[in-house]
Amino acid sequence: DRFEIITFKNAFHGRTMATISASNQEKMHHGFSPLLAGFKYVEFDDLEAAEAAITDKTAAFLVEPIQGEGGVRPASEAFMRGLRDLADKYGFLLALDEVQCGVARTGALYAHELYGITPDILATAKGIGGGFPLGACLATEDAARGMVVGTHGSTYGGNPLAMAAGNAVWDVVANDEFLENVRLTGDKLRAAIEQFIGNYPNLFKGVRGKGLMLGIMMTQESRSFVAHLRDNHGLLTVAAGDNTLRILPPLIIDDSHIATFIEKLSAGAADYAAAAS
Repeated sequence: DRFEIITFKNAFHGRTMATISASNQEKMHHGFSPLLAGFKYVEFDDLEAAEAAITDKTAAFLVEPIQGEGGVRPASEAFMRGLRDLADKYGFLLALDEVQCGVARTGALYAHELYGITPDILATAKGIGGGFPLGACLATEDAARGMVVGTHGSTYGGNPLAMAAGNAVWDVVANDEFLENVRLTGDKLRAAIEQFIGNYPNLFKGVRGKGLMLGIMMTQESRSFVAHLRDNHGLLTVAAGDNTLRILPPLIIDDSHIATFIEKLSAGAADYAAAAS
């Protein structure tokens, strides 16, 4: 009898009918109406709003521990722990979308480890295949008890090449040494960005994120700057919500790559600011 899922504003969960419906972003809804029923949107990182949205129809929370498309916005520890507590209190599931923030991206194997919680369901993709198309849904035995033979299938599910790619990635990333290097490199990259953006207060406001999932908050719309960096300086970044410049480098970068990035970013900011003045 429980069919409602509480999701959070500015989230991105994918482009199936269900995951489009799970997001409150109208730009994604265009052309796909009517949406699927059963989703309720509340403000991200607002625990009181999340609890207020709970009814006897609530089946789960669905949340990104760090919103990617929404602007590289990490949830607070109080929020994530609070969602876990509420799900336990009211007897429903906590589902995490770690497609962007999982597989060592934050310096933890999965971002929920940074918050000291365990989800009931976890979606993982992107990094898990190291560039090869691969996604997986993890669940506790209790949460998965309805997923019996015949309830779900996929044409390419479990294909041997994808499984081999996933195993190869896991052999590299699932160890303390690799994760520690991601954390250290992330700290160096963040420090370099923070030092740099002080030179352009009219362009940048700050940095947020964890590990090698960082966002530079801009004072203006970020998409044109992304295009400028790509077209004029050969630097690939990506725009995100809340006027954010998303920085998602390979997890194996070293100091030389950070230096090259800052050099190109600095050159791009200089002529971009000059053109705007």
